[in-house]
Amino acid sequence: MRKRYCYLCKNKIETVEPTDTGTLNHYVSYFGVIEPRSKTRLCQKHQKKISSAIKKARDLGLKFGES
Repeated sequence: MRKRYCYLCKNKIETVEPTDTGTLNHYVSYFGVIEPRSKTRLCQKHQKKISSAIKKARDLGLKFGES
């Protein structure tokens, strides 16, 4: 079985901006729910950063999950 690598670790991305809706949209379902680690394949550190960035973006009033 192949080891799954975190996309953000692999590409050496350290910060995730709440205004970057293109990136954050990959980690939110159609209904606007944050996807779990098992589906996003992120490490724990980056999953936490993504989820907090999504929550901050929601506070800013940005839309997610809608195509």
